[in-house]
Parts: sequence; C-alpha cells; structure tokens
Amino acid sequence: MRLAAIGLVACFAFTAHAQNQEQQDREASLFGDASEPTTETPRSSDRDRSIFGAPNDKQLSNAPVAENRLESTLVEKQDPLAIGGRLYLRTGSRYFDDSSLGDMPLNHSAQLFVYGDARPTNRLRAFVRTRFDHDFIEQRVPANQTALGTSGSNEQTRAQLDQLWLKFDVDRKAYVTIGQQPIRWGSARIWNPTDFVNAQRLDPLAIFDIRPGIPMFKVHVPIESSGTNLYAIAQVDGAERLSETGGVIRAEQTLPQSELSATMSVRKDQPLRLGLDYSVGIDVFELRFEGAAIRGGDVHRWTGTFNPDLENLTIPERVDLDWAFQSTIGLEWTIGYGDQESAYWTIEYFHNELGYSDAELYPWLALTGELNPLYLGRHYLATNIILPRPGSFNDLTVLSSGIWNLSDNTGIVRVDLQVQVLTRLSVFMYASTYLGDQGEFRFAFDLPADPAVPGLEDGIEIKSPIADIGFWLSVAL
Repeated sequence: MRLAAIGLVACFAFTAHAQNQEQQDREASLFGDASEPTTETPRSSDRDRSIFGAPNDKQLSNAPVAENRLESTLVEKQDPLAIGGRLYLRTGSRYFDDSSLGDMPLNHSAQLFVYGDARPTNRLRAFVRTRFDHDFIEQRVPANQTALGTSGSNEQTRAQLDQLWLKFDVDRKAYVTIGQQPIRWGSARIWNPTDFVNAQRLDPLAIFDIRPGIPMFKVHVPIESSGTNLYAIAQVDGAERLSETGGVIRAEQTLPQSELSATMSVRKDQPLRLGLDYSVGIDVFELRFEGAAIRGGDVHRWTGTFNPDLENLTIPERVDLDWAFQSTIGLEWTIGYGDQESAYWTIEYFHNELGYSDAELYPWLALTGELNPLYLGRHYLATNIILPRPGSFNDLTVLSSGIWNLSDNTGIVRVDLQVQVLTRLSVFMYASTYLGDQGEFRFAFDLPADPAVPGLEDGIEIKSPIADIGFWLSVAL
C-alpha cells in the first residue's frame, strides 16, 4: 500500500521542445502511431531520445509516420546493434506542515537505464531496456515521507526489466510486436481516460514516463491509402490461463486537420471499457477530447463516513456502479513572439464520475489502496505554459504549470527550468508549492498507535506537504 501516492506530483516534468522532430516521428512509428512517410536520417542522439521518451515531445508534436518506410530507412542508416543508456542523478527535498527547515527529508538517488537495440535486417528488431534505482542515503523515515515521495520501498538498490520485445512484419502489411513493450495512447496531456492498457496511470508531473512496458502480443495494420491504423492486442500480464488474457482493439483514422480513434478493452472479471479520442487543429489552436465509458467488473465508489476511532468505528459503504464515465477536454495554443520564438499554452479539464466531491473519504481510500493521484476528485483543471529557447537563451527551457482539484479545492503550482550545459549533459531544477487545506494535494492523515491491531503498533502519520525543491542531472551514455 502506498499511502503517499499523492507524492507523485512532486516530480513535475518537462523536456526541451528543441528535441528533433524526426525522432518524434520515429517513436510514433515504433510504438504504433504511424500514417505519413519520412526519409530524414536520424542521429545516434535521436535514437537515445526515442528510447527514453520525452513527455513534452508528446505535448508539442503531432507528426505520425509510415512504419514500413521509416524502419527501412533506420536500418539502412544506422548500425544493426546499438548499446547505450541514460543516467539521472536526483537531489530533492520536501517541506511538510508543522516541520522545521532542518527536519526536511533529503533524497539523493540515481536512476540508470541501459538498453540494447538490434536490427539484424530491415524487417526484424529486438530491443531490451533495464532500469536500476539506487538511493545513496538509506531512508530512516517511512517511504511515504521521503523528499521526492516516489518510492514505496526502503531497499537502497532495485533493478527491473523495463522493456523486452521482438518486432517483425508479415508481408510488409502487418507489424507484430511480442514481449514487454510500451503503449502510449491518448491525445490529452494530463488525463488519459482512454489508456486502457496501462494499469498504472500516466504521471504528467514526471520528467519522463517511467512506467514499464506491458507483456502483450500486438498486431498493427496501417492502411496508408486511407490514413487508417488498426490494432489488436492480447494482454498477458498477470494471466496464468488463456481465459485470463485481455483483449484490446483500436482503430485510428486521420481526417483533414484532425484525428479520430476508437478503443475497446475486455478482460475476465474486469470492466468493459469503451473509448473515443479526437483531436483537431485550427490555425494556432489544437483542441483535444477523450471520453471513456466503463461498465461492470469492479467499478465502484464509497459513500458514507469514515471514523477510524476503534471505539466509534464507522466504515463507508461500497456502491457498485453499472456505468461510469470519464472525459477530458483540452486546448493548446501556440503563441508566436519575437522573430522565431513560440510559447505553448495548454489548458485541460477532466470530469471523473468515479471521483469524490470532497476529501472526507480520502483516509479510507488510503487504507484500501485506492488513493489514486489525479483521479480522486470529480472535477479537475490544469494549465501550463512552456517557453523553449526564449530569446537568446538557446539552451534553456522554462515551464510553469498548475493542477487544481476543483472538488476538494487543493492544487499544486510549479516552475521548472532545464538547461543544456554540455552536449550530453542537462540540468533540471524545480520548485513547487501546494495550495489549499485538507485534500488531494494537501493530504494529511493521523491514526494513533494501537498495539492490539496488526499494522498499527506505531500508528500512521502522513504530514501535509507545503513545498518541494529539486535538482537533477541527466547524462546520455
């Protein structure tokens, strides 16, 4: 159980818009978002960027590519085997309510990604990526009170397989990927209710998408003549029997100045999920919409009150829902200024029928493991503005963002800076503050110790966060 799930908002993200557009195309082709050809020659640094991902590339790009033509070009221009990696060194601290500056917990940790990328022919590719996490400081406080609030383990060194997959084509008409692979669906920037494959929600406040790949069999059939992409997925994560395998089908259609997608997901003992995703560009604006309908399975909410006092214990009542709906609508505005500079302003609203209208039941959700950040409230609003390479500062990117839970009236405001100091070395700095009283972004919980209750021998205390600061170094290896 991660009682500090809200701490995920502490790792707010950005990467430079200056990352090469051709690499955005490559990532789209590799992970199934292809429809238009390109013949640009990628560089080795671009190859690294596609492998490690860049959330703001997703935010600022809209350039799909034909999978077959692009991969043929890549094999012709690149070595058949590439080995590389990326190292992140992170230092950060968080200030909690009713704490002194000297008591602020310190996090000093590292993340190392190492990959091998083999293309023995222009129709065959094998890829592996592993991830290592190391805390230089042995945590002497509970994991939910760490400075960055992102670790639920007290182990100093951890390793996991991030991706491992094989890709090939069938008569250059269908593209098959088998293994643990990433899926990135949804046009919205903060909330993706149509992302039915990933059990772990996208953390929009992370420097990059840290979610590991999902074990699956994926078939992608692009129809370039009509601008259509068809997908069929068999999800095998957690499946011990054939009947436990999940199925997902998705269709994407390119329209004049817009794109439309429809998705359906089914799995035993899980809800039926139906999704619609639409984005349209109008001059300097881009409008995005995602909507999901969920039925059956374990779809529920809690009602009533929660009183943890054992002498007057009150437990909420679970209510199963027949249908539940989630939707996101967003607008992105490209604002030109100066000779060649542009700023990008985004605003997004999220309606969540599975959320709650206030924070009264958050402690109960924390105890049941249902404290899902950014999906707790009924209504949300988010906005950000990014300035890549402002003025003469060609190595600088500035991002200012805010996310507000309109239901419990709490939020976070954050400013990030990225500076490219050397060819392969970047510096990230951030500062954030949490606003409001008791709620999602100012969550606090205190349960007194009770030796007679297993797990409560020392009690539970979660202090409300007030501010974060952080400093990261990123090195391409």
